[in-house]
Amino acid sequence: MLRPEQVRHIEQLLADGRKQREIHRLTGTARMTIRAIASGRRPHYEPCPWCGRMKREGTSCPGCTMIAQAAEREGWPVGGGEESDEPTLQLRGELLRRYEEVRRGRPLRHGAA
Repeated sequence: MLRPEQVRHIEQLLADGRKQREIHRLTGTARMTIRAIASGRRPHYEPCPWCGRMKREGTSCPGCTMIAQAAEREGWPVGGGEESDEPTLQLRGELLRRYEEVRRGRPLRHGAA
């Protein structure tokens, strides 16, 4: 996945009149991705406020959503309240392990120790 600054760089190169093939050679970005950026079909991404992983703008991070739902089922507090945007979720056991895997960018392996 491209970082936002990479997308902005490609958009700037397109605005400067560079050809898509030339941008591909300069950046190493797939030509289909450059075409999607040029046509406006590529969705915008933003970092998840909890884990920092990139997610589609206006959506929830799948890993953090799963952990928050599990925490709510257990009756644990989620979110930092009105004073803070920082999460106050305190995880233990299996949920803590899952959360740490999401933070490290590893795929979740359910049931693995």
